[in-house]
Amino acid sequence: MKRKSINIIIDALGFIAFILLTTTGLLMHFILPPGSGHFIGLWGMDRHEWGRIHYWISISFLAILVLHLILHWRWIVSVIKGQPTEESGYRMLLGLVALIALLVLAFSPFFAEVQPTGDEPPHKMQAPRDSASVIERVVAPDSSAQEKKVTGEEPKYKNKETRQEENESIVGSMTLRDLEAQTGIPYQSVLKELGLSTDISPDERLGRLSKQNGFDMTRVREAVEKLQKR
Repeated sequence: MKRKSINIIIDALGFIAFILLTTTGLLMHFILPPGSGHFIGLWGMDRHEWGRIHYWISISFLAILVLHLILHWRWIVSVIKGQPTEESGYRMLLGLVALIALLVLAFSPFFAEVQPTGDEPPHKMQAPRDSASVIERVVAPDSSAQEKKVTGEEPKYKNKETRQEENESIVGSMTLRDLEAQTGIPYQSVLKELGLSTDISPDERLGRLSKQNGFDMTRVREAVEKLQKR
């Protein structure tokens, strides 16, 4: 294939990637704004899933841009050099310094320290801590669980108001593991109450399950409340 044809293909792919990158960015800003991932979606995908698409389009666009620069490197160098003069070396040095400064500016956020803002992180960001508590309950059951086995009576989990508040916070972004950690009820029991298979991965999100099986979060909350009363 001729070099001219390759350049045309690369430029066309770059233009397509740029358009898709722009449209997905505008979509997440105006159509699916921050905080809407729990409530609305587009074409079966919520804001977080569109964010993944936006990310991979940006990676593709960057790869195409790098390939474009490689194919045109000789032209870029000749433009920077210009006509051979005493200042050619200074222009090359200036261009190199500008490139290094741009790269440092672009990648500096990846090396900066993340600082807390004082706000409580979202529930899904607390998953590792919640997962650890689940493991602790499995490895070393608490005294209330042992009491239930001995007496045959269900110990007091939490007062009714607290349970209601926590159940209201059950949202589609939570995984089955998160649900178990928050409610203290095995996620397999919740799946069984919803009429679903208990073989589903504990990392599956409630929102995806609801879309696939045609129920909403209200039904999940009702199932949890029913199991808590048993």
